[in-house]
Amino acid sequence: MSDCDRFDGMRTQLSGNVSIATDLENAIALVRRAGMDMTGWVEYFTIGLSTQLVEVKQRGELVIHQDVLSRRHSLTDRQSRAIGYMLEHGRMTITDFETLFPETSRRTLQRDLSLLVDKGLVIREGQTSRLEYVLADGF
Repeated sequence: MSDCDRFDGMRTQLSGNVSIATDLENAIALVRRAGMDMTGWVEYFTIGLSTQLVEVKQRGELVIHQDVLSRRHSLTDRQSRAIGYMLEHGRMTITDFETLFPETSRRTLQRDLSLLVDKGLVIREGQTSRLEYVLADGF
């Protein structure tokens, strides 16, 4: 049985129970009673946990940065979400913005982006037909 199979078996066993700590202890005891080596599973689990913690930290930093910019510059919800999109993806087109707010007119979204440019938070790059918005240096 591979370490991945052991992990999947333990995850299945844990998924239906209320107390994760108790379930984990029971799963570990089961593995020990079966004489299985837990080293591979523990390495697999800790690498996965570490990866997830890094992702949560990065996402948290982006959300905090977005919130600080939004409050400092009194941004609307749409403008704040545009900033968040640019923080996450590096750039935004009007089409991207329309995807986020399909119920809002293109002209209104263009005004929102223009206001972000006027506030110095965002710069325009490219020609009219391929215009992209990116965060200004320092943001």
